[in-house]
Amino acid sequence: MAHQRTFRLLMEYAYTTKVNVKSDIYSFGVLLLELSTGRAPVIADEQISLIEWSWKQYEEKNAMTNALDEDIKETNYLETMIAMFKLGLKCTSPSPSQMPSMNEILQILLSCLTNFSSSEETSTVISFHQNSARW
Repeated sequence: MAHQRTFRLLMEYAYTTKVNVKSDIYSFGVLLLELSTGRAPVIADEQISLIEWSWKQYEEKNAMTNALDEDIKETNYLETMIAMFKLGLKCTSPSPSQMPSMNEILQILLSCLTNFSSSEETSTVISFHQNSARW
């Protein structure tokens, strides 16, 4: 299924030479899944895409934490890492209407940042976002 979605996005780009917001969101989702799992977009030895593999891990509830990259998994940040993994899944939804908007993505990232960082760092990022929104 994920291969079909990827293929469809590539064909859309080839025919229109335009990338739309949903294709950007999809690509961002793939990036989040790569970062949170430490896996390549195509898992050759299992002959499955990262997206398909990630959805299987999600469906097996307990396997979700096992899906996270062992090299960066820390107990203190497990909740944030799971949120990034889930955001990656949302962004790679087979249905474009189920994908989050860029604003929703930003809000999720900011909420994760609040959990992850010191209050000083968080307020700096949020302040930057509020100023850049005015541009």
